[in-house]
Amino acid sequence: MVVAGRTRTLVGIETEAFGANPAEMDKTYQFQYRVLNLDDLIASHTDTLQPNPDYPQEIQPRLRDRAASRVQVETMAKNLNPRALLQDSGFIDTGPMIIGSDLVVESGNGRVLALRKAAQDFPERYQLYKDILTKNAERYGFDEKDIKAIRNPVLVRERLSKVDRVAFVSEANVGAIMGMSPYERALQDAGRLSDNVISTLQVGEEQTIDQSLRSKANENIVNHFVSTIPAAERATISEAKGAINQQGLERLKLAIFAKTYTGESGKRLVRIFGENVDPVVKSIENAIFQSLPDMAKAESLIGAGHRDKALSISPDLAEVIDTYASLKQSGLTVKDCLAQKAMFEERLNPFQKQLLEHLDDIARKPKLLREFLRDTASRIEASPPPGQASMLGGDRLSKEKLVNAVMRHE
Repeated sequence: MVVAGRTRTLVGIETEAFGANPAEMDKTYQFQYRVLNLDDLIASHTDTLQPNPDYPQEIQPRLRDRAASRVQVETMAKNLNPRALLQDSGFIDTGPMIIGSDLVVESGNGRVLALRKAAQDFPERYQLYKDILTKNAERYGFDEKDIKAIRNPVLVRERLSKVDRVAFVSEANVGAIMGMSPYERALQDAGRLSDNVISTLQVGEEQTIDQSLRSKANENIVNHFVSTIPAAERATISEAKGAINQQGLERLKLAIFAKTYTGESGKRLVRIFGENVDPVVKSIENAIFQSLPDMAKAESLIGAGHRDKALSISPDLAEVIDTYASLKQSGLTVKDCLAQKAMFEERLNPFQKQLLEHLDDIARKPKLLREFLRDTASRIEASPPPGQASMLGGDRLSKEKLVNAVMRHE
């Protein structure tokens, strides 16, 4: 059957597939075969491997702009195996790609990107895919001539079962998750942590992130995190009695970090902390993680709507620390670079430049840096809920005023 709409779409027979969770092998999902134009699928990334702004990124945080991902897509396209993409394995993590009714790819983003790459750069491989799909059209409930009428046809399974989309995508991509970099996994794990849960984080005066997460006061956060991990992965983060192990603790820490320090600068921070061996940068890294419980709670209060969103400072901190590390690597000083205004005109705004100068003053004093971050976070936490200040006749607190008060120890 041909369905009119934004694209020429063929609707075939229904099928079903088992989930990827070994603990629930009797669980099945319902799908319907569809053939549509390859270009109409909404994949997580564009053909240049940049994040697709039309895609809900919370369900597919793979960083496909990484060199390794580029090589993977290139290799898949060059050696495209049509049968692997057309043979319905009866499972959700292999076989024809899975989409939602909105054409968003829920399982198989890498396969979609490889198909597009093959269509463009390795046409003989994509032609083989089309030939096999056309030859087996009847098996899926289609007519050969209808498939031939579509310029770049692709076979997919449209999900019919009602699901929690984030949980379903996580389950469907368990195999891919195992191959993620630590930060890619952290991005996915961060999506499992709600702002309301993290905002309950309790931190002792001198506690590290490890100590605070192991304390009884934060059991609810740890238990919440463990419960959101697919059962197939849960054994890798839990001890025999179910308590979180060290590997799980590291995953939770990175998840909280990724939830707190967001955006492209946040992604770069993880790479910097993993690769930069400069002792001053390492000192900043230690201070960031020591103050993470405080900053995570402050940002989560903002994210949950309990504090003014204009007070969010973690994106500024991420950008400033990223800039500072780049300067250290190049051997340039902050003072010299700030004197060359053009160098920072596009990258940093006036508030971020001020933060950069302050960071340069205290970067070699870990205690001062840790106290600056914790004090900033505690003042955000102590600030009134949105709208309360105006109701009481006060001025709206800005992050600039708040941080300046911290710097002056007011």
